[in-house]
Amino acid sequence: MENGFATLAAFGYRKDPFEPVRIRTGDGDILRRIFQMAVMSNAIFSVVAPWGAGKTTAIEMASAEIDAHIIRVITADKERVKVHDIERTLIKQLLPAESIVRDRDARAHQLRRIVGEAAKEKPVILLIEEAHCLHNSTLRALKRIREYEWLGKRPLLSMILIGQYDKLRSGNLEELRLGTRSDTYRLKGLAPSESARYINETVGEHFEEEAIKAISELPVARNFLELQEALITLMSSAIANGSKTISIFDVFSVYGGGVKQLMEKYDIAAGTICDATGLDKTTVSLLVNNKPHTLSGDTERTAREAINAALKNLIRNPGGKRLKAVGNE
Repeated sequence: MENGFATLAAFGYRKDPFEPVRIRTGDGDILRRIFQMAVMSNAIFSVVAPWGAGKTTAIEMASAEIDAHIIRVITADKERVKVHDIERTLIKQLLPAESIVRDRDARAHQLRRIVGEAAKEKPVILLIEEAHCLHNSTLRALKRIREYEWLGKRPLLSMILIGQYDKLRSGNLEELRLGTRSDTYRLKGLAPSESARYINETVGEHFEEEAIKAISELPVARNFLELQEALITLMSSAIANGSKTISIFDVFSVYGGGVKQLMEKYDIAAGTICDATGLDKTTVSLLVNNKPHTLSGDTERTAREAINAALKNLIRNPGGKRLKAVGNE
C-alpha cells in the first residue's frame, strides 16, 4: 500500500499495528477440525484461498494444537522444487544427524525408514505453502512418497498443500486426486463480526463505532490484506481532511459503505431515497441492507451510484447546511 507507514506514523504508531495481531476465525475453527482429521487419516489436504485471506495463520493455529512432526518445505521459488528437494527436507528435519544418501533408490529406502520410525512416535505432516506453484511432476511424486511403506504401515505421513487454488483438481492431475485420499477446504473469508474485531484490535481507537460496523460489511473486509489497505486509505483520507478520527461519513465518501447507518444517523427514510432516485422500494431495501443478490451487476452499480448521490445531497445540501443527526444537539 502506498505511503502506508507514513499514514500510520502520522497517527502516532511506531510500528506496524497489524503485524502482531492474529485472530481466531470461523474458517480457522473449521480448519482445525478438518486438519486433525486429515492428519489422523494420513491424507492429502489442500487449503485454498486468495493471497491475504489468512491461510498461513489458520494453518499455524491448527497445527499448534497437534503434537506432530511438522515438516515445512521452505524456498522462495516453489516452481523449481523437485521431489529430491522434498526428500532431503524430510530427512534433514526428521533426523538432522544422518547424512543424506546420494543414490536415488538408496535415498528412497532411507526416507521410508526415517519417516516410518518418526511416525511411530507421532504423526508426520509435510506442509507445503504456495503449492499451486509446484510443477505437475513434483505433485505426482508426492503420491509416490505417500505410497512408501515401513514395517507394514502405509501411508506414513499426511500432506497439507496451501495455495491460491487447488492444482490437484486440474484436468491433467485429476487421476492423482482420485488415486489418493485427498480433500480441499476453501476459506470463506472474514465474517463482518470478525472484521470488526480485527479493526478494534489493530487501529480501532481511531474509528467511530458506526464506521467500524460499516467497514466490516464492505466486500474488501473479507480479506485481511484488503481490509488493512482499506483502513489505511480511510486514515489517509481523514488526515487530508484535518482529522484523526474516521467517521461513518468518511467510509461512505470513500467506499460508498454504511448507507444503512447513515440513514439511521440522519433519520432518512427509505421512501425519501426512493423519491430522490426514482428507484423502487425493493431495490433500495436490497442495497441498504447489503443483500443485492437478485440484482444484475449493472443494475446494482447504477442503483448504488444513485443512492449515494442522493444521500450526499440529503446529508449535505447545496447550501452547506447538514441535516441534524439523530441524538445530536
